[in-house]
Formats: sequence, C-alpha cells, structure tokens
Amino acid sequence: GVVVKSTSECNTMYSAAPLIFGTIFPRGLDATTLCAGGGLNMDVCRGDSGGPLVLREGVEKEQEIGIVSAGIGCGDPNFPGIYTRTDAYINWLDESIYGACASTSFQK
Repeated sequence: GVVVKSTSECNTMYSAAPLIFGTIFPRGLDATTLCAGGGLNMDVCRGDSGGPLVLREGVEKEQEIGIVSAGIGCGDPNFPGIYTRTDAYINWLDESIYGACASTSFQK
C-alpha cells in the first residue's frame, strides 16, 4: 500500500520539480490536499485521476480519504501522488448527496 505523508514533507519533495509543481500548486499543498506514496511503482499513474485513496481499518472497514488529483510520473517514490482530501469537502458532499435525495419521494 501507500503511506500518507505530512504536508511539509510533500512540499519539500515536490520543491525539486518547481516548473511542474509550481504551476499546479503555486502555494504548495494545503489543508485540502494530501500526498501518499509507496515503493517503486506503488502509486498513481496517468488515467488514475478521480480514483479513490482508501484507508483500510481492519478487515471490514474502509474509508475514502482522498481523490487522485495529480502526480509526476508513475509510482516514483520521490514524487508521491497528490490527492484532494475528502474530509475537506464533506459538507459539500453531504449537501450534494443528501440534499438531492431529501426532495425525492423515496425519502418519505
């Protein structure tokens, strides 16, 4: 699996690629993003955008903690994948999902 890294560690790692990273995240990663990576070839790649980063707690509990947003290369341990944090947008997600359902007849 992959390991979630601290925001400061991610910003330091990505400072080695200022032309690419500076264009996408000119102020670096913030509270709405996180990065995670593993060993060689154990990370996101082209075409993974929008996919989930899932935290597994035990055998039966899984929680989506991120959505693939960006990265450099494929599975490069020097540049972990960048994810949008789902908890940063939980209110919007709840309103979008449950707000729409609340007005339908099957909720009654």
